[in-house]
Amino acid sequence: MVRRESKDKKEEKKEEEEGKEGKEGEEDGLYLGEQFGYLLKKGMFADVIFHVGDEKISAHRLILAAASPIFELMLYPTNKDGSPNLELSKVPLEMKIEGIEPAAFKAMLQCVYTDEPEITPANVGSLLKAASRYQIDKLSTSCANYLEKDVTKDNILELFQIAPTLLGEPEFGMKYIEEHTEDILTSAGFLNLPKDRVATILRSDRLSADEIVIFGAVQKWMEAEKKRGGADAKANCDEIIKLVRFPIMPLQEIASIVAPSGLVEPSHLVQLFSYCAISDDSIKSKMALPFPVNPREGTGASWSWNPNKKGSTVTLSNKNLSATSSGSSWNGGVIMGTKEFKNGSHYWEVKIDHSTSDMVGVAKPEFNHLANSAYSTCSSQCWFLHHSSGNYGNTSNSTSVTLSAKAGDTVGCLLEWESGSSTFSLTYYRNRVRLGTAFRMIPPPVVACCELYSSPAKVTLDPKAKKP
Repeated sequence: MVRRESKDKKEEKKEEEEGKEGKEGEEDGLYLGEQFGYLLKKGMFADVIFHVGDEKISAHRLILAAASPIFELMLYPTNKDGSPNLELSKVPLEMKIEGIEPAAFKAMLQCVYTDEPEITPANVGSLLKAASRYQIDKLSTSCANYLEKDVTKDNILELFQIAPTLLGEPEFGMKYIEEHTEDILTSAGFLNLPKDRVATILRSDRLSADEIVIFGAVQKWMEAEKKRGGADAKANCDEIIKLVRFPIMPLQEIASIVAPSGLVEPSHLVQLFSYCAISDDSIKSKMALPFPVNPREGTGASWSWNPNKKGSTVTLSNKNLSATSSGSSWNGGVIMGTKEFKNGSHYWEVKIDHSTSDMVGVAKPEFNHLANSAYSTCSSQCWFLHHSSGNYGNTSNSTSVTLSAKAGDTVGCLLEWESGSSTFSLTYYRNRVRLGTAFRMIPPPVVACCELYSSPAKVTLDPKAKKP
């Protein structure tokens, strides 16, 4: 009966695909999977019955043994010398399976027989455990691919935690973590990660958060680890703190935040202060420090002008770092950055490639980027310094600073976190010379922002610029 139906199906497939080239190999594979699936569904010629929960599931030892070394050991008994016991192998088997739901076990068999697992949000966790338990690589890969398409900030840390054991991929989810570092590190789930998973994150060169934010997350994780207790708690904390890249922090942050925390040994603090006070890189390179000294590529490199937050006259180029306006007056010339600043200190520069009369500063993420004269019509949500005529936007806590910038100049913006008020201050530089702090009490979060005046106005962002 199987052969007759197989022949009919094969002929139907040939008729449907007649005239299409290059399908023979694909049809053969699909045809074989269909037939194995048919055998599984009907239970024909089954030689093993699994008791899973309250259900009996019929299967075929040969197919399972070919897919899984664990099933091979379970289903094909051996003699004392390790050779196959052919007599026992002929006996129909009934076997009880525990620790897995019937639906998940059936979905696993579906993958083994047809190479097409039916994965859903409800069963993916069970299938990962089954794939690991029975060493079915195809199922592990399929689950990993499925999860990569459905990673969110709400589930990433749970998946990242189980990745080494259930997925066999210790780095699973790291790309997402690197692109959303600040959100991940400040989430409650980060506090529950074991030491080895935290270490994997901190060793990455591509985390897109300032080191002071990373330190804050580590500080909270250490507090949670000490509360959990255990013989290794102190050793775990000592190991993790050494993965924070203190040498790349501004000296002010080390003095005002790191040192008072008491988490860094006094002798190491002395080394850090000495390192940060030296301006000669050749001397720094010879100093031995207990902390990594190389900057993280993700800090700064992870943001640019936002193609989804630009005015109607703005065009982007140079990997979204250069913005050009073709508008007239203040019509449609807003451009906003992709990175939201929620705390910490941040520095970037805007080079004025062609100037008419522009605004440079920060704005709230909800700032109306489509508005004309947005610096005026949405003034409560922006903090701008004009090229020549002073402060604009929200000036309730501002000090007059003269920018006097022109084409060819570079405008530096230093956004600094004021821990006492939990707000930012914004200090400006022209050609890397400090001009002064124009704004204080800026509530988080904010993004870098410019409003370009008429055509042709053009600015280029340098998110990786080092503070003077």
